[in-house]
Amino acid sequence: MRTATDVELRNVILHWARPRLGKKMPELSELPLAVDALPPEVAGFLVRHLGGVLADTAARAANFEPQQTGQVSGLVGDLLPDDDQIGDAEFVQASRGIVEALFGVMAADGRINDGTIVVARFSVRIDGRTDTYAAVLKLDPSDQYRAEMHTHEGKARLEFEVVSGILPSRQERLHKAAVFRRFDEADEYQFLVIDRQVGDVADWFVERFLGAALARTDQERTKGFIRGVTIGIQLLEKKFEIDAETSSELAAARDAAMQNHTVDVEDWVDNRVRLEDSERELLRGEIAKKVPDRRFAVALDDARPATTTFVGSDGLRVSILTEALNKVTADRDDSGTWTVSIETRDWRRR
Repeated sequence: MRTATDVELRNVILHWARPRLGKKMPELSELPLAVDALPPEVAGFLVRHLGGVLADTAARAANFEPQQTGQVSGLVGDLLPDDDQIGDAEFVQASRGIVEALFGVMAADGRINDGTIVVARFSVRIDGRTDTYAAVLKLDPSDQYRAEMHTHEGKARLEFEVVSGILPSRQERLHKAAVFRRFDEADEYQFLVIDRQVGDVADWFVERFLGAALARTDQERTKGFIRGVTIGIQLLEKKFEIDAETSSELAAARDAAMQNHTVDVEDWVDNRVRLEDSERELLRGEIAKKVPDRRFAVALDDARPATTTFVGSDGLRVSILTEALNKVTADRDDSGTWTVSIETRDWRRR
């Protein structure tokens, strides 16, 4: 998933999961919010966080584990019926089931903070297509401060007061969130998840609650990025007939990115390559097919795309990307001498 625009709320409900406060059960709403009647600042708060998950560089592609496919994955499916129609009663029931499962995991581990849980359905436009998504957001409360005027011995004094249970602002990043889409068996990933927590308690949201695992390792993301850019260059040469200099610049920028610790795909596409908007979108789309995550750590071990090596006489040795072998032809004449042709728009010594 990439840049999200035109986020529109469809269904929203809030629940409390507060086992650390001594609650034995989740405190569940019986009715969803009246989306059409939400104050603009509340609607903006929700839209900002829902769109923010899709745009967050910490979002990772994930899949439900086949052996754990059950309660949460089934309830998520209930939120996203094939006909895109869901009544309030069905929405409330599915959301309550999700939060009950979440509460069970939280209550079993006293280290997990209480939270307000948002379950939502929303439409969003991504890569020119508008679809419906579902989301689970955990909003962790915090203490904030305000100034209040008090009177002491007949004199005024402005003092700090603590206000507890304040939810994150629009600008604050969420620590736990998941956004789901309808998916087919052939899809490389099923949903996006944010889990900023570290340490031995960090697996509770993705593994124990969602019953899921990250879809790709950093090595696979790195390999996917290299392949996506390489295929993108080939398509740009065919469709837009970019010149050899631009192709070389793109290849050099791809290789330079591999020298970094991390790659922000959006930043790389927007700021590291010189292309027209339509060309840039083609390249962005090809990378997205191979790397669903917006940001990944570079891991080069075994990440280079597969190559096929040819050896000839006099120490001749040529390596070709396996996926580009259709650019190579070889003919052998009656004397046994080979003539090899390579189709390329650029040829230079490195």
